[in-house]
Parts: sequence; structure tokens; C-alpha cells
Amino acid sequence: MKRIVLVILALLLTLVQIGCQKETAQTRTDVINEAYPEDQAKIRRMFGDLLEVAKKGDIDRVEAFHLYGPKFTKYDETEPNVRLDAEAARKLERDFVKPGSEIDASFQDLKVDVFGDVGGCHGHSRLSGSNRESRRGGSRPHDDGVSEGWR
Repeated sequence: MKRIVLVILALLLTLVQIGCQKETAQTRTDVINEAYPEDQAKIRRMFGDLLEVAKKGDIDRVEAFHLYGPKFTKYDETEPNVRLDAEAARKLERDFVKPGSEIDASFQDLKVDVFGDVGGCHGHSRLSGSNRESRRGGSRPHDDGVSEGWR
């Protein structure tokens, strides 16, 4: 009797393991070659929205697009293009994006790549306004936000 119970448990465990392996194999995607066009479109719209709120001088909404924290990195748009942490980047943007200031913002040659739950953007931005003018190329990584909105 004990042997029959052990055999049945072993068979059940084997069936569960096979079922899990089959589900994992079916849900896997090729994150290197898959384009994820819907997610690319979401990121492009997000960049368009970011440019629009910057043009309007709405710094609070501009900051809402960022994930400020210890992993935040941004390069200053002017020479010598130093790397900024979250606090320095926030101050720089607050000095540039001010209510009532005229800002012209655009992004050329935007390339959006999505790797499953992570997206990356590369391109050249042109920001000019009453405070200063800058031109830069760069990238900004994005975390999983497909279901909760890209940030």
C-alpha cells in the first residue's frame, strides 16, 4: 500500500512538472528579436506627452515622467555633459522649465527598443528656451510599465 501511494505521488509530481515546463516554453518570447510594436507606440506617445508638458512649462508633470531615486542618471545637456544624479537633474530641469517661459522641445531620430518588460530610447533632443539652449543625444531606460503606464 505504501509503495502504491509513493508511485501515485511520483506520477502526480511528474505531471505537474511537465505541465509547468510546457507552460513556460509556450509563454517565452524572443526579447532580442521581437519588436513589441504596441509597447513601442506607448513609449513614443509618452515622449510626445513629455515634450508637450515641457513646452507648457508644467514642471510638476515633467517630473512625474521621471523615476527619481538612487538609480536615476541624466547627462547635462551643455558642455562638459557631466552625469547628474536625481537631485542635480531635478534642479536643472526646474531652472529650465518654468511657467511662462517659452520652450521649444523636439526629439529627432527617436529609436525605441523594447526587450520584454524593459524599453530603451535613443535619439537627439533639441531644447531651447528663454533660459538656455541645448542639444544632446542620449538614452533613457524605462522599466516595466506596459500594464501600469510607462514612466
